[in-house]
This record gives sequence, C-alpha cells and structure tokens, in this order.
Amino acid sequence: VHHFVHSPQQARQVMAEGKLALLLGVEASEVLNCGKLDKCDSNKVDEQLDALYNAGVRVMYPVHKFDNHFGGTSLQNGLVHLGQKISTGYYFRSEDCDAHAHHYHDDLLHGLVMESGIPGVPMLQQEVLQKLVNFLGPQYPEDIEQCNRLGLTDLGAYLVNRMIDKKMIIDMDHLSGKA
Repeated sequence: VHHFVHSPQQARQVMAEGKLALLLGVEASEVLNCGKLDKCDSNKVDEQLDALYNAGVRVMYPVHKFDNHFGGTSLQNGLVHLGQKISTGYYFRSEDCDAHAHHYHDDLLHGLVMESGIPGVPMLQQEVLQKLVNFLGPQYPEDIEQCNRLGLTDLGAYLVNRMIDKKMIIDMDHLSGKA
C-alpha cells in the first residue's frame, strides 16, 4: 500500500503507518520547456515550475541527458551524444576533467570511446553510417578523460533557488561536475 505525499510531514505520517510514501517527480532533458533551442527566462521558469508544483510535483532534475538553459549534463556514452546534437544543435563541448570530477556511474569518456562523436555507432557494420558519423562528429583526445565544460547557468541557479523556496527535492544525478 502506498500514498502520494506532498510534504515531509505527510511522508513521515504515511511511513509511520507502515506504508510507502511516493513523491511525484520530473526527469526530462528539456524540463520546464527550457531546452537549449527553446526561449527560456525567469518568467517562464516561474510559470512552469508553479504549474508542476500545483500538479503535485515535488522532485525534479534541473538537467537530464542533454544540456539545457539550466546547465550542463554529465557526459554519457551511447547515442545520447547524438541526442545532444539534435536537442541542442551541438555535440557535447568537453574539456579535460580535473582529478575531482565525478562521472555518471563512472562511465568516463575517453577519446577512444568518443572518436566519432557518437560512441557505439562505429561498432555497427554499416560502412556508410560509420563514415557519416565520423564526418559529422567531433574528435576527442584519446588519452584524456572528458567532462562537460558547461556548469550551472545563472538561470539554473535561479531555478534551484525557486525549488528551494518551494521545499522541493533537487535531484542532481545528471548534472555535470561543474554544475
């Protein structure tokens, strides 16, 4: 048995009854309709966040798989890199990681993995696709761990503060090390 809760007090009460307390959350790359290709400002953040909060949402990821107006994402292998290009208009913009950089599930990006700009695709046995991908994608150094250059933006800090004001949970799982 479970119950949706909207506050810490409700959660404690439900758990004290031996029930599972559930929170509604949002995990999306273009959260609040603020993907990189969208127009987004503090007024839109207020409007969209208020609508989600009024619908019962209490947990949100400011950034998910792709960079957005709030900040950079942790770099990930797979076709996510191609999704980044489609969602933002650019491939991940990386830099050398420092010694304290944290990675999504320790999935470090190295040049050998990122050589085409779209990891995993070169393993396909389609020569034409391989050539296209290698032509379109960026080239990364082979021996250097890569991290997203983009940290938390000013609008991202605004969103985080608005979420704090509403006592929402800010899930930071997909944020870049800088963010």
